[in-house]
Amino acid sequence: MSRITYVVEYPDGQEPPVHVNMDVAGGHPVAFRFGDALAEPVARPLPVWNEDLGDVVWWCWENGEWLGEAAWIGTPNDRAWPGYHTHWTPHPVFPADIPPTDNLEGQDHD
Repeated sequence: MSRITYVVEYPDGQEPPVHVNMDVAGGHPVAFRFGDALAEPVARPLPVWNEDLGDVVWWCWENGEWLGEAAWIGTPNDRAWPGYHTHWTPHPVFPADIPPTDNLEGQDHD
């Protein structure tokens, strides 16, 4: 199965209705995203996170800049919550399945 990603701009309020059973150039959609799919994620402050959002990517804003360490993924309710992260962005989507020929399991990794 092959996939093509389209980004289409519409004037505000003129977006067409979308649904999984619609025909798109002979195929059918498997995912939708409204808004700017090419934009960088916007960091949101900790107080606007809620349990319904689940795991997200956490960052630390300190002294007017990002702390510079790797992000932490989870929720403030996790036992391992570091407690100092100040902002979050949505968790990225999972990558596509790995084709069997690309499976590096059992191979040396130098």
